[in-house]
Amino acid sequence: RQGHDPAKRAQKGWGPKDFSGHVGRCDQASPPKADASRRPSASPRALEPGAFMLTGPMRIWLAPSAFHPSRGGVEELTLQLAREYQGRGHDVTVVVHRHPDSLPANDEVEGVAVRRIRMDLPGRHPRALVRYPVELSRQLRELDSIGPRPDVVHVQCPANQVLPLTLWCRRRTPRVVTTHGEVAMDADAVYQHSALMRLSLRLGGRAAAA
Repeated sequence: RQGHDPAKRAQKGWGPKDFSGHVGRCDQASPPKADASRRPSASPRALEPGAFMLTGPMRIWLAPSAFHPSRGGVEELTLQLAREYQGRGHDVTVVVHRHPDSLPANDEVEGVAVRRIRMDLPGRHPRALVRYPVELSRQLRELDSIGPRPDVVHVQCPANQVLPLTLWCRRRTPRVVTTHGEVAMDADAVYQHSALMRLSLRLGGRAAAA
């Protein structure tokens, strides 16, 4: 622009627009004062969905698609996460689908509490589909019976556990979902064959904090 001299502007101390969107002196720009009345509570339950704070020892549920005695990457990752969280002072419980039914409902694996609940999906049979709301209610009651509500639920490898945990958490408990390639690399291509699994993952992903 005619008459524009960058050197003179620099001598006067003028710079580009600051973070607030107004032109001003760089050395005089200061951030807006925080409103103490709007600061979030330290409790994760008081925050809006999509955000929570780790401010001290927490009650954590890890919810993998499978766990010991089954062996695999998700099972081992969940165990290592649980032990790491315990080492940092958190209270950890693994909540997992009870399969087969012969496995105990209450268990402990290498010092980690395990709670197994049957979280069966209805499949394609019409009678099972009709009864599924009743079955889902049972799953929610069993989740209630585990104990005090956790501060956060971490789902590992979404599968049967996604829908009941999504409904159970709702807006009261933040939930983190970690996928492990199961949508594209599952050996049985379950997501390709099950519309309910795809719907569960979409609903669970939208309602998750992260």
